[in-house]
Amino acid sequence: MKLRRLTAVFLALSLLLVSGCGSAKDADMLDYINGIGVDYQNGEYIVYLQMLSVSNIAKTEGKGPSESTPYWVAVGKGKNLTEAIGKIYNASAKSIFWGHVTALLLSESLLESNELSIFMKEFDRFHETRYTSWVFATSEAMNDIFMVKPNFEQSRLNTRLHNPEEGYHILSLVRPLMLHDFVADFQDQGRSTLLPSLKVTSDNWEKDREKKTSLEVNGVHAFQNTKYKGFIPVLKLFGTRWLEKETVQSFISVQHDGKTAATIKMTKPKSSIRIMKENGKVRFGIKVIVKGILTHKFTDISVEELRRGAEKQIAEEIRRTFEEGLRVDADLLQLNEKLHRFHHKLWKAAHPGGPESAALTADSLGPIDVVVDITQTGKYKY
Repeated sequence: MKLRRLTAVFLALSLLLVSGCGSAKDADMLDYINGIGVDYQNGEYIVYLQMLSVSNIAKTEGKGPSESTPYWVAVGKGKNLTEAIGKIYNASAKSIFWGHVTALLLSESLLESNELSIFMKEFDRFHETRYTSWVFATSEAMNDIFMVKPNFEQSRLNTRLHNPEEGYHILSLVRPLMLHDFVADFQDQGRSTLLPSLKVTSDNWEKDREKKTSLEVNGVHAFQNTKYKGFIPVLKLFGTRWLEKETVQSFISVQHDGKTAATIKMTKPKSSIRIMKENGKVRFGIKVIVKGILTHKFTDISVEELRRGAEKQIAEEIRRTFEEGLRVDADLLQLNEKLHRFHHKLWKAAHPGGPESAALTADSLGPIDVVVDITQTGKYKY
């Protein structure tokens, strides 16, 4: 019995001497990737790995405002993704850690090629990357996107590339996509994939009279069942916000007698799509219910007139976005999703050319019923 006890005590003491992280590496012995950019030019993949210096973060932690922690960008080229990344591995003095990736940026040339599906399958093999990364596209140079600094010397991870939700909650126009949503939409025959597009702008911010660059969403790149359909600018997408479940708030300027009469903040719209079969063809009716708060009033106009004007404008935005979808053969309003999910025989009959076409015509859009309830008028009295 004593021998057993002594053996147990000896084993317990020996366990204390064994490090639980014997194979772990120090933080400064790893290169941490935060963003991945992928371009495709002349039959070659060009991979950009955006890295943040962890040692510099540690040095500046707890101090007052200073210049943003610098980013490093590594570039590799190859006939495929693995070969391009291998070139970066070969030139790196440290191990590369992929678990902190928060953004994937795809070039317009990659989207226009036939390589995107191949890229997605190959990218899936990198098991360290997470499907919670944000995914964007751009027609601009990758380095220009990666090198944009956030305002007020904040962390570089506070740009719209790495943290798009904050901006979307303030103004909900184009919903940001996580990688798992992009993959699901990309392979869904009943949905169009609307991949947000980023551009660099210097129109909005200045620091000590010096213009500063920032990132803005300037539209989407649309896919229909993995087939690329083209770029749609944000001004043509205003109708999508009224049918998007994730919309938090958005603003409209109501026109009256050719002038802006008022600005209304619209919050959390609720929408429904009604499927109708008329003369052997499928049509879609849309209903939107949304609450509004009057933020600015510029003319002498009643709340009732503002309400009717807002309802008319929202309906027009929905119709214009639908018509833009017809132009590129994409279902920008996601009308086919309900048809594909709950009325598959009707959907199949309506898509004789296969799922790569939205199979929508000018007659596909039926009545648009919009109900606006202006719940607050602020300090304005009527």
